[in-house]
Amino acid sequence: PLFAAAETSARSAAQISAPAAAAIAPETGQGAELEMERWFLSLLPGGGFEPYLPALRREFSSLPQLAAGYLEPTSSTASLVARVDPIIFEALEMNRLGHRLALAKGIVALRAGDGSGNV
Repeated sequence: PLFAAAETSARSAAQISAPAAAAIAPETGQGAELEMERWFLSLLPGGGFEPYLPALRREFSSLPQLAAGYLEPTSSTASLVARVDPIIFEALEMNRLGHRLALAKGIVALRAGDGSGNV
């Protein structure tokens, strides 16, 4: 998988705060994959993320792995999209800005310990 090769440059799942880790459990196995898919699809309630599911399944196995793509904000990362490692969007073949923003909001919320996707 594309992301697995680039994961060493991303934040490790161990760096996710304890509240965030609790919000995104379970961490491994088929349960984790199903939880990740439910969370992912909930980010765009009207639908639209379904075409990304094959890439999501291929590239990521859990929410902590996906959340590891969070980048700490700097003075040059004012936008939420810039707070997510671009390799995440590339791995999912996600080109639409609105979709990237929805995913970025979700990843930022995961990092904050709120799995809802609300920032």
